[in-house]
Amino acid sequence: MLSERQPARLFIHLAAVVALGMCASICEAQQAASIDLTQIEARDELRRPAARPGDSTKRRGMIQPVNSCDPVPKDAPSVRTTLVWLDRNEHSQGDEVKFEVRFFNAGNVPLKIPFSPHLADLQPQDPSRKFAYSQMSVGLDITGTVGNTSYIATAGGGSVALYGHETHPETMLTLRPGEWAQIVGTTEMFVSDWPPVTHAKDAINRLDATVSIDQNETLLTSTDAATIERHICLNQTRGPSLPIKLQ
Repeated sequence: MLSERQPARLFIHLAAVVALGMCASICEAQQAASIDLTQIEARDELRRPAARPGDSTKRRGMIQPVNSCDPVPKDAPSVRTTLVWLDRNEHSQGDEVKFEVRFFNAGNVPLKIPFSPHLADLQPQDPSRKFAYSQMSVGLDITGTVGNTSYIATAGGGSVALYGHETHPETMLTLRPGEWAQIVGTTEMFVSDWPPVTHAKDAINRLDATVSIDQNETLLTSTDAATIERHICLNQTRGPSLPIKLQ
């Protein structure tokens, strides 16, 4: 004999099944975009104005930061960066490392980020004109522990970069709250000038992802390049580290 409560339980069960299905759909939709920089030949060589008589043949460059994010403002966008994959977890100095990073909007407002590998596409027709662009740099941090002390350094091979500007909407990506972007790239596993961990390879045992975003203005001459760099402050947290072993 059916009790009066069974229909209510059946309704609750069906509602839970529907909710789980909706959740699965929403969770799957949280990836907003993906880019594999190992499969793309970036157009990043900038054109320069024609040389004038007397110009030096030696090229020079300067980057001038104009603000600091120390401390990070409380109202800065909240993001989480997670190193989710490495091609392998044992490396020697100088090895190329292929990695995958997930950049997640952990805040409650949309966040626009640059998402094109082609800096040259943002340069104006006249190469002597100053031009502005956003740059997102994605790299790896190496963490080592000696005794009770932890040391952190950036992998010496540098970072991969994405560029964009509002006048080129196809180069910008909007991450709504709860959405994330996947970035695949390569860097070099290189650690130097980092005592005492450099001399205790077993102590180098973890890798994390690090992301920075800057608003830049660049001016070129035939031989010089000058860039003004304004940091976009981020409340950045990191997902779990991945273990590594440096040979």
